[in-house]
Amino acid sequence: VRHLAKWLVSRGCRHLVLATGPNSSRSMDLRAISRELEQSMLPGHSESLTVDVVTPADYDFCVYDDVEKFLVRFQKISMIFNLAAVTEDRLFRRMTDISWTAATGPKVEITQHLDRATREMALPHLHAFVVFSSTVAAIGNPGQTNYSFANAFMDHLVRQRCDVSGGQVPVSILNQMEKFSPNDEYLTLILDNHKYSHPIFLL
Repeated sequence: VRHLAKWLVSRGCRHLVLATGPNSSRSMDLRAISRELEQSMLPGHSESLTVDVVTPADYDFCVYDDVEKFLVRFQKISMIFNLAAVTEDRLFRRMTDISWTAATGPKVEITQHLDRATREMALPHLHAFVVFSSTVAAIGNPGQTNYSFANAFMDHLVRQRCDVSGGQVPVSILNQMEKFSPNDEYLTLILDNHKYSHPIFLL
């Protein structure tokens, strides 16, 4: 989140909404990132930077009603990035409901809720819907059945979303196992066509 947020600000973004999923331990990190971003603005800069930090106490993104409430509050949101990732590794025969849900919730439930809500609400300023996936969705990894499933679900959902939208709202799948690169041609194309006039949401 930090790397992408800094890059977005460097390209002209002036309103970021940083959020965390059910794992509330990230809330302190997001507030630290917010301070870093605000301090990075040069004194006397003509444009101010707004960074909103949303915690599970505000909205639980695994609950559809909360996702709707969030999007009503930030209905001018223009880009959505879901970088959420929780690993809870163990062999499948030892997998519990808790360990399965811990890894799948942030990617499966949250992405599904964001997809449904943004389509039903027809947000007029939504410019792109981007998820960070992983190569384990394709090749698997011992002890990561839950994580592999979660990423495969995200891949399928955004491809389906692209078919449904007819390309009106660009979607992208990025590999979160690799360091985010501003040289990603597809993402750069989306950003180059964006005026940063509305909030960008990073989860």
